[in-house]
Amino acid sequence: MLRELLPPVPEYPRAFDLLVVDEVHTCAQSGTGKYAVDSQRTRAVKLLAPHCEHRLFLSATPHNGYLESFTALLELLDDHRFARGIKPSEEQLRRVMVRRMKSDLPPLWNGKPRFPRRVPHALEVEYSDAMREAYAKLTEYARSRRDGQGNGKAGHTAADFVTTLLKKRFLSSPKAFAETISTHLKTMTTRQTEPAEEPAPSVRVLRPLIDGIEEAEDALF
Repeated sequence: MLRELLPPVPEYPRAFDLLVVDEVHTCAQSGTGKYAVDSQRTRAVKLLAPHCEHRLFLSATPHNGYLESFTALLELLDDHRFARGIKPSEEQLRRVMVRRMKSDLPPLWNGKPRFPRRVPHALEVEYSDAMREAYAKLTEYARSRRDGQGNGKAGHTAADFVTTLLKKRFLSSPKAFAETISTHLKTMTTRQTEPAEEPAPSVRVLRPLIDGIEEAEDALF
């Protein structure tokens, strides 16, 4: 529907006065370096931004830490001042970026802080012998999958994607791991009985998926 409202090319005055993107970190590219790829959200903002006179990007979540992704967001914000892959100077960032911590906000009417002071500390988690044994078997399975792929980079990356997901589900909860391992078992059984009709995904496709596992898990918990 938005595409129907946009002119064929950006024109002046712009079609819209202001583009506001909340949770803009979700629009950052997935992956890093040559493996960084545009998501559907990235492409959507890239389509809309040139048709908006002003742009306001909001987020309370850090980006994924990759220069390629961060500069791609900055380029969407202001393509005259920033370019993808080129590290911006502190002066350039100060002109467009406002960073406020909770401690920067004024206190409440009664003088009390708006947010309690967080004091993080480590909690030691004890794992049973049975769980340690199960994780050791999963680690051995991951190693055997990788070794079974030969020396091909795409095969190693595909194996890493599957086993990384299995390990994170294992450490998440028994239910999550049971559901994931059940699906994985069905997939492996099907592959043994039916020849593969499609080639294995390339590293370029798989690497952003592996990098995105961490972000997806953080969003769930």
